[in-house]
Amino acid sequence: MNDHHSEDPPSAKKLFSIMGIVGSMLLFFIILAITYIPKDREPVEGNIVAMREATLEENTAADQEKLNEVKVIDPNARIFKIPVSDAMDLTAAKLQTPPQ
Repeated sequence: MNDHHSEDPPSAKKLFSIMGIVGSMLLFFIILAITYIPKDREPVEGNIVAMREATLEENTAADQEKLNEVKVIDPNARIFKIPVSDAMDLTAAKLQTPPQ
């Protein structure tokens, strides 16, 4: 019996490694090109843009109203909803006064 293993010559291993590296880079650049190639998209119709802008304005106004709202949550427990800016001011003032 012959215990010799058939091994590829070192030059074949190097060539295989180089081909693998080049192939991987080529695949990467192909995926990159496919992903980032600008696509011609149909323009959005004007009425859809106007509708989206109106919805955005409504949502922004509703958000601002909620942020600036003062509301009594539980009068017995003295829980109130106040604007964030007021809460920040009250907290800063409370932290600046020395404890008693």
